[in-house]
Amino acid sequence: MGISKNDVKDATISTIKGAISTVPFIGGLFAEYISLAQSKIADKRANQWQAMVEEQLQKLHTDFDSLTENEFFFSCIQVATVNAMRAYQDEKRQLFANTILNSIHLDLDSDKKMLFLSLLDRYTLAGIRLLKYYSENHYHEDDFIRRGGMVTSYSVGGTEYPTTYILKSCPDFKNDENYLKSLSEQLSGDGLISKIDFNIPESPKQARRKRTTRMGDEFLSFISGE
Repeated sequence: MGISKNDVKDATISTIKGAISTVPFIGGLFAEYISLAQSKIADKRANQWQAMVEEQLQKLHTDFDSLTENEFFFSCIQVATVNAMRAYQDEKRQLFANTILNSIHLDLDSDKKMLFLSLLDRYTLAGIRLLKYYSENHYHEDDFIRRGGMVTSYSVGGTEYPTTYILKSCPDFKNDENYLKSLSEQLSGDGLISKIDFNIPESPKQARRKRTTRMGDEFLSFISGE
């Protein structure tokens, strides 16, 4: 006997209840806070998450019948639910919701998908936005054209550090170079971008090039809602 959409919804609700009821009994102000937060925060997250999961299940259409007895899909929903309930940003929860559909539609190794769920739980939104930045080529020749009246000049040559353009164009970092480097090293250590030597200036074309690895592109596809 296979699973149905209602089975998935019931499992999601049960997982939500489990995720928000793991705080041990403690008296005093902490217990009072948890009680208030339960109704004002946890319940709101739970309702929002159920709606997100429902939206993803609706997109499966006829594919849903093929998920009978698919334990991996069931596990993906449970892991995504627990992690989403811990996320304090709506955008982060939406990324977890995206993985539910992508766990079926993307042709990736199952263990790799589980790894990506773990990475999504660990990364901040700033880290994810930085990865998206690295997934694109930001060098445009027009940036080096200067027009003044009848005269057009081209800036040729020169160097810049890999951080220069990112700090100027990404508001997440607000000129916090150490924060940028720390997140970049995390992405590199996880194999999502190529290693960057921030101490060596490069040509603008090299400094602004696409830096994601194949696994980095796969991770972004896994969390994407497109």
